[in-house]
This record gives sequence, C-alpha cells and structure tokens, in this order.
Amino acid sequence: MRVLAACSLGGLGHLRPLLEVADALRDAGHEVGVLAPGRLAEAARARGYEALEGDEPPAELLEALRARVAGPDPRDAALAGNRDLFARAGARALEPALEESVARWRPELVVRETCEFASAALARRRGLPVAQVAIGLARVEWASVRLAAPALEELAPGLADACRATPYLSGLPESIDPSPFARTHRYRRLAPPEPEPLPDWWPGDERPLCYVTVGSVAPRLEGAAAMWGALVAGLEEVGCRVLATTGDADLAVRATGSVHVEPFVEQDRVLAEADVVVCHGGAGTVAGALAHGVPLVVAPILADNAANGRLVASHGAGVALERPRGPIGAGDLPAIRDAVTRVLGEPGFRAAARGLARTIAAAPSAAAALEAALGLGDGSGPARPDGAVGGPL
Repeated sequence: MRVLAACSLGGLGHLRPLLEVADALRDAGHEVGVLAPGRLAEAARARGYEALEGDEPPAELLEALRARVAGPDPRDAALAGNRDLFARAGARALEPALEESVARWRPELVVRETCEFASAALARRRGLPVAQVAIGLARVEWASVRLAAPALEELAPGLADACRATPYLSGLPESIDPSPFARTHRYRRLAPPEPEPLPDWWPGDERPLCYVTVGSVAPRLEGAAAMWGALVAGLEEVGCRVLATTGDADLAVRATGSVHVEPFVEQDRVLAEADVVVCHGGAGTVAGALAHGVPLVVAPILADNAANGRLVASHGAGVALERPRGPIGAGDLPAIRDAVTRVLGEPGFRAAARGLARTIAAAPSAAAALEAALGLGDGSGPARPDGAVGGPL
C-alpha cells in the first residue's frame, strides 16, 4: 500500500507522533512518503523517509499569526492558530507540494496529523481513505475543529464533519485523555530500546539532571532570546545538572556553570536520563516525559500549554505554574526553581509519572491500532472522507 503522511508547520511536536505511526506502516511493508514544510521535511529524511518539502506561508503573515497565537487574548489566540494559521494560511501554502506528492506517490491512504488540513481536503475531494494522528489532548483537538470550521468548509464542503468522523490515533490512554472522537484508537509510543547515552557534559557531577525545553515553536517568538537568557541564568541556581535545548531558531544562548546548552538533542536520549523536565507544556514534550515516567514542571506560554499542564498536575506527575501567556521571563524563575526543588524532593511526583508510564505502555502497538482504525485484514476497510467504508487495503 502507498501511504502519504502529511504534517503541518507546527514543529517537531507535530511531526514526531506522525512518524511513529508512519514507522509502523513502514515496518509492516508499506511504502510511506512524507510531506512537510521547511525543516520538518529534513527531519523526516533523517528518519529514512522520502520527503517532499512544502511551502510555509509568507514570512510576514507567519510572524503576525504567531504573534497572535502567543498574544494575551486566549480566544483570538485560538482562532489565529486553528483557523487562520493551520486551516487557512498553512493549508494553502502546502497545496502545491501536496499535488506534487500525489502525482509522485499515487497514495492509497492519507495519514495526517490533526493540524494538517490540506491533505484532509484533498482526500475528501478524491475519495481517498484517511486517518489522523493526535498531537495533543483529544478534547482540545475536537475544539480546534470547531474553531477552524469556517476555513475548513472553504477547503472542502463538509470537511469539518469529516475530520470529526475520521479515525483518530492517540498515544495517550483513555484514563488520561478521554476522547470525543467516536473512532478513537490508542497506541503506545515506544522509545528506542537502548538510546545512546548523553555525552558527559558535566564531568564528575552526579547531581540530578533537569531537562529544559520550550519546543520548536516558542523559540521563534519575539522575545525568545531574552527568555532563554533568563532561563539559563536562573536555572544555574537550581542545584542540579541542566541540559537546555533551544530548538532550530538559531538563537545564540551561552551556557553557564552547570547549564549545558544544545540546539537539539533527540528527546528519547534525554528523557532516558532526566530526573525532571522543565517545559512550556507542549504536547509532544509532555507525552514523551510521561511515557518515560519523568515528572514535569510546566510554565505555559501559548496554545494548549495550560491544558497540558493541568493534565500533568491533576495526575500528580508534576507542577503546573499559573502565569500569563507569553515568553517566560526573569519574574517566573523563582517559581520555576521552587517547583523543580519540590518535584526532585518529593518522591510522589516520580511515582505518579511512572504509574502513568505503565498505563501508556499497556496500550496496543501503533501497528495494531492502525489495523483496528483502518479495518486491515477484516474486510471492513478504512474510513473514507465521506464517512463510507472502503474495501480491504
């Protein structure tokens, strides 16, 4: 079977879950091509996929929309992200490369992450079967479809309802993340069995390891350099080893003392050794940390960060800070330092995170979830964008 896996411009937190499912398809012998904008296509190629690089919206428009997404008005931020950025500007920019990918690969199945709508519209127009891969909490993504609905109807009539009816693959179990999507299927997110150890960036230092990241989108916002300067200076006083990864935004962040700075380190390598994660609450970081049983300190910046932080705190797997939307500043550092000290000092946080990791690990494999979602092998066939069921693949 030939499969098109399509990703939006949201960053690595959007690409990683999609590639987990793509890996399962590839391991089962299917041909998978990846469509993604900008550097995400490079990341897919590094994973061994043939990938086409799609366009991003014009730089000025993208900058303006990202500023709204990080703005103080939650309602406008949600509309800017879901409707204007992903369903309008992002989808339209990706359309030319999408047409090229269809001509090149002639896909029989589309697998998309939930913020990528151009391929959903194309699948609906052409009658291709489609599945979607969650990047965040199901109730948040359900609400995202509602917010984006006017733009989705511009892409293809009936697309909003089709997105709600599309099989929905999630790496979070139902006990953590109840889903309003009727056709939800869970899978376990597997780390490499023996990730390569981290280099000895702190020779002779045996203190706990604190991993600090704000994902791949927040570092591109206005004020990101000042945010990282405050984080590095403030976390030097936390009393543990610190690894900070700044993403691909070409920020010049200088390490100080016990804080080591890298643009990028594979997440599974860090989480295999980390004792606590300090982050903005990005869905990919939270899901990865919980899958590894690592407690978190969440300082929300934008989008669904606060909801993800509340999830962590409600299950006792970390601390979620109450703060205004926008980049982290020096004023946030005392609360972050106190939270890190608390999480490292109270074993209950680690125990709760490990309990969630066991729940996540009990889910079916991605391959089994795909079989259930798409009806592979039972004659029912995959869901089509019009709600009908196709023949066996």
